[in-house]
Amino acid sequence: MLDSLHKRLLAKSEIDPLWLRRNHAGYELVSYASNLVALYLAENYEAMPLFVSRSYQFLTGKRAEHVSREYRDLMLRYLIVLSEFLLARSDLDNTQRSFIPVELSHAQPVVYGLLPQEAGEVEADRGR
Repeated sequence: MLDSLHKRLLAKSEIDPLWLRRNHAGYELVSYASNLVALYLAENYEAMPLFVSRSYQFLTGKRAEHVSREYRDLMLRYLIVLSEFLLARSDLDNTQRSFIPVELSHAQPVVYGLLPQEAGEVEADRGR
């Protein structure tokens, strides 16, 4: 599931071209998504919790309204799945783990507007 979410997060069809401009608020969130995907591909898992935290702060802040609801939902879904993946790893120390918001580790996907079948996919990923 992470691989398919990585592709969607950075897909041309998901990102408004305006969000790629540094002076647009959406640039920040797209940059966090890009950093997370790159760190995952490089297997640099220890650095990821900081960007999970920054992404979540963006999504829960006022600047989030500058990004479409669909993209925010996609990013939140990604952060939930990614947080579960990271917390299951034994190589993260307590400081690294502390960056992952507790709201993500105990999230109920349906609360965040996911369709029931998508929520089932998230739950299935949590079990892996």
